[in-house]
Amino acid sequence: ARGQELYKRALGKILPVAESGDPDAQYWAGCCQEYGTHDLKEARKWYMKAADAGSPKAMFKAAWFSVRRLGAADMDFAEAREVALRYAKAASEAGNADGAALMAWLTFIDCRGERDFEKALPEIRKSVEGNSPLGKMLLGRMYMEGAAVEQDMDKAERLLREAVDQGCSEAWDVLKEIRKKSAKDEGCVTTGKCESAEVSTAKMVLQEQAKKGAELYENPETREEGLAILRKSAKNGSPFALARLSALYYLGEGGVKKD
Repeated sequence: ARGQELYKRALGKILPVAESGDPDAQYWAGCCQEYGTHDLKEARKWYMKAADAGSPKAMFKAAWFSVRRLGAADMDFAEAREVALRYAKAASEAGNADGAALMAWLTFIDCRGERDFEKALPEIRKSVEGNSPLGKMLLGRMYMEGAAVEQDMDKAERLLREAVDQGCSEAWDVLKEIRKKSAKDEGCVTTGKCESAEVSTAKMVLQEQAKKGAELYENPETREEGLAILRKSAKNGSPFALARLSALYYLGEGGVKKD
């Protein structure tokens, strides 16, 4: 909630500079629209402007928005892919690690021809060396599946956790797949007591419910529903819900009594 509000407040100050043609301001205007107002169409517009003005990080965003058709749901798939490839290539050539990872994915993995993980591997490894969360997610998945590398669930989980910590939501989806296949949990390493796959999966479901509650809480129209979900998740032991509720009570936000 606090982060979203900061983005919203920053937007008013950034927009005049962005409109003057400053590529960094245009990039941040895109971030404010994406994470603050959740207006993906406007976010896409500003990312594209910044990318065309030479911002490498905006080039990646423009490519990502295109391949996912964010803010452009009516765009033809073939056209979206073509635009994504163009911006991903530009980002990669400009030294952006996420751009390199996306380019490898589009060229060798998510391609119309046969998938070639062997060719993708060097570029993805290079992107991981550049600290790309997307690269970590892709390499983690390759370790999970044993694609072009020897299958190694420990390496897969480590990379995916790092990607999640850097904000890559796609990595969380892959991490859940691993948890469903394995009973291993963090507690196995520290205490020698492994949870069952059922318990581990139940925890992930609880976490997802808590996150859904937090998302609903951001919208005034669904705030009560979101608050109810957060309270239920906290009661069931979700660390995420407990932390979020603690912050809300401390700040006294959204009708939650400060306590």
